[in-house]
Amino acid sequence: MTQITLHFDRLDKNANFNASIPMRVEFGDEKTETFKFNNPLKDKDLSELRWYLEEYVQWPSDIDDERARNVEGELPKWGKALLDAIIKQSPEAMRLFGRFSDAGGARVLTIDSNEPRILRLPWELLRDEGGYLFSEGISVQRRMHKVKKTPIKPFDLPVRILMVTARPDGAGFIDPRSIATPLLDALDDLPEEFEVEFLRPPTLKALDERLQDTSQPPIHIVHFDGHGVYDKGVGLGFLLFEDEKHKKDPVDAERLGTLLNQSGIPLMVLNACQSAQPDERNPFASVASRLIESGVGGVVAMNYSVLVETAKRFTKAFYGALGRGESVNIAMDRARRDLFRDTKRLSLRRPHLEEVQIIHLQDWFLPALYQQVADLTPFKVNGGREASSKKRDRIPLQDAGDHAGFPPAPIHGFHGRARDLLDLERAFASRRILLLNGFGGQGKTALATQAATWFTRTRLFDRAAFISFETGASLEYVRDELGNALVEENFQIYAGDKDEAISQSLKEKPALVVFDNFESALPGGNAPMPELQELLARAAKWFSAEGNSCLLVTTRNANIPHEAFKPGKNCLQKELKGLDPSDALEMTASILEAYSLPRPARVPLEELLRFLRGHPLSLQLALPQLHEYSAENLV
Repeated sequence: MTQITLHFDRLDKNANFNASIPMRVEFGDEKTETFKFNNPLKDKDLSELRWYLEEYVQWPSDIDDERARNVEGELPKWGKALLDAIIKQSPEAMRLFGRFSDAGGARVLTIDSNEPRILRLPWELLRDEGGYLFSEGISVQRRMHKVKKTPIKPFDLPVRILMVTARPDGAGFIDPRSIATPLLDALDDLPEEFEVEFLRPPTLKALDERLQDTSQPPIHIVHFDGHGVYDKGVGLGFLLFEDEKHKKDPVDAERLGTLLNQSGIPLMVLNACQSAQPDERNPFASVASRLIESGVGGVVAMNYSVLVETAKRFTKAFYGALGRGESVNIAMDRARRDLFRDTKRLSLRRPHLEEVQIIHLQDWFLPALYQQVADLTPFKVNGGREASSKKRDRIPLQDAGDHAGFPPAPIHGFHGRARDLLDLERAFASRRILLLNGFGGQGKTALATQAATWFTRTRLFDRAAFISFETGASLEYVRDELGNALVEENFQIYAGDKDEAISQSLKEKPALVVFDNFESALPGGNAPMPELQELLARAAKWFSAEGNSCLLVTTRNANIPHEAFKPGKNCLQKELKGLDPSDALEMTASILEAYSLPRPARVPLEELLRFLRGHPLSLQLALPQLHEYSAENLV
């Protein structure tokens, strides 16, 4: 790999903030004289850039569109100005850059400095006459001056990724699946070569204990998915972990860096807003640079607040490239190209417009790469390796003929329920039995199925089984179906103690078992179960506090006549309510598309959705009637 390095000196802390900065250019065994770098980007330029990336997209109004387009028009000018401020100040620097540019192949331009005036600049925008450097196969990375080097752990297969998905209460909710899903999708074709481990609970203590635990396989990549903030008042960047009560635990760069000191983790990815923003006074105040100082091999971080949609697409493209054997540098550029060629980010409906408007954003340069090593390649290319089509385990479906199979996805898809899924995950951390109750048609079965899909994919459970009581079930049927799904095939002829075999299997290998439509089996239900008390007694033993397997019961009637199914230390009850307005609107769009129906006017449609209170079954029944009636007539 060919590399050119731009070395910037550190100025005295009392120097004027706009002072010239001494620098040198190094290429191969040649180095230029020291010359002055004068920053061509003013504070006003950087303020406009921050407004565009962090404020404009929060609620883009039509009066701001022209201002946003002006910023977009400045991006290539700023990138060219940054490069000119270097190569036009020194004939020798221009000569070396020309040699570097003509070298071809994989090339890296390294910004080597701990000067905050340099680190705050958007070097990822660098461009020459041909275009942005990333489009020419030139990667941009940042390197911090380090007094001592830290040994970095090698990438050994399987590459183990530790996913830290922190969603503390009161921090602005983001679907926990938003980043993990594209990560898993991107690596699904490499099942034998990677393992994604989810940190539960997502606390700083749990992270420290996992990284220090030598009895478990080493972690190669730590991916933090959550909120990041920068407090200029104290000059530190923070990542928002959760505490033991799911509240915000702001972990500053210094505390995190100290705990990771000498860890030798090859790579950290920070899907956190402002996680790479440097302070004007302290270069190691930002999380990314402090982690490099502590001994992490490389850090991918965001220079500004990042949209969820951008983070999702970046994650999928980045890990997809890593999985194909690319280095971190090249994977970053593959992801940049994906974001650059498709700038659609948001869909919104402005008050005076009925049509949905697409908002475009140039944010491809947001991810910044900090490295202390020249090259990081997690998945080494193996010439004899063929791409595997094997996928991660999926829950058994009823239409596949598997025992204890789950029903297929709802006809119009599964929408929303992200908060409910998080509630279930947190509940299963301390309870083994959970009652999910609600009105008919509220989506209890769909949520249970989605929970089984997500929790098995993220390894909260190793497997899942589903038993429906809607049309009746005997104790023998329940026991045999569970045995077939959890113990062995043809469990009907199992010679030993069946109850003990199921109990032992649940203890040895965590499973999520769903008892669906359980109100049917209760007294007064449409299919009351004669052996109800016997089943409840067995289930209480199967899902005791001793093991890690859990029982999820969906029911309209939460009054289950057994002490183990009353809210307490081992049992929790959760009422499922209607969809949130945004989720209801998403489901509405799917239904209208399925029936080829035009979208009604905004105001009457919102009134109809409020009237239906986000009840999924009501949405499915009412919305197709828009073929004959107006939204006003359906309210």
